[in-house]
Amino acid sequence: MKTVVMDFRDFEDKAAAHRFLAAQLDFPDYYGHNLDALYDVLTSDVTDVNLLVLPGGKDWEQGFFKAFTDAAAENPGFSVGIRA
Repeated sequence: MKTVVMDFRDFEDKAAAHRFLAAQLDFPDYYGHNLDALYDVLTSDVTDVNLLVLPGGKDWEQGFFKAFTDAAAENPGFSVGIRA
């Protein structure tokens, strides 16, 4: 299983977070770089991935956290841990 650490303190904006995920998880070229597309790809194209998330205190992170937890509930090949 591949483990990816995503530290939201490293991202200036949502676009940077999407680029990081696309690169680290080898998302397909058609990835739409929005939360709906993130959920779709996490539930359909991602297998054997554990994502460890370190919050950065930005208000827009909550949408990512919801997409991660919803996708993990749907896809047994994807797990997420969000540190406090």
